[in-house]
Amino acid sequence: MENVFYSVKRALTDEDLREFENENNIAMPLKIREHYLRFNGGYPERNVFYSTEDKRQYIINHFFSIGCGEGLAIEKTLPLLRDEKIFPTWLVPLANDEGGNLFAYSIRNGEAGAIYYYSHEFEYGEKPEKYIKYLSQDIDTFLNSLDFEEEEQ
Repeated sequence: MENVFYSVKRALTDEDLREFENENNIAMPLKIREHYLRFNGGYPERNVFYSTEDKRQYIINHFFSIGCGEGLAIEKTLPLLRDEKIFPTWLVPLANDEGGNLFAYSIRNGEAGAIYYYSHEFEYGEKPEKYIKYLSQDIDTFLNSLDFEEEEQ
């Protein structure tokens, strides 16, 4: 069952994605490229990832857009994260949750496109890497596993 996305930004082209890759020194994995060609930003109708490993739910607030310069734009966020040196260079932000934590995809060899969760809730001096949690092998598997947020009773 395909997930519906709302509030997506303007449609992207392959040239838009190549420009983004060149400006940020990133080789975007194929499935991530395909996702951005279909949905540039926005938020999914089914937005909850249930982890069987830690029995937690991870709730997506909004996906980052590319080339829009407004709202949750990756070209604003990625340079800040890199400048602060608190976000691993092998991850690229994909979406956020309401608390400002990030869902990201890997650009490391051997696992390019794997989806991770990055919590910014660490103390100065701690290694941010210990606050990164693997969620899924790729974006398709990740999006297909999302469920609806349960209504509070």
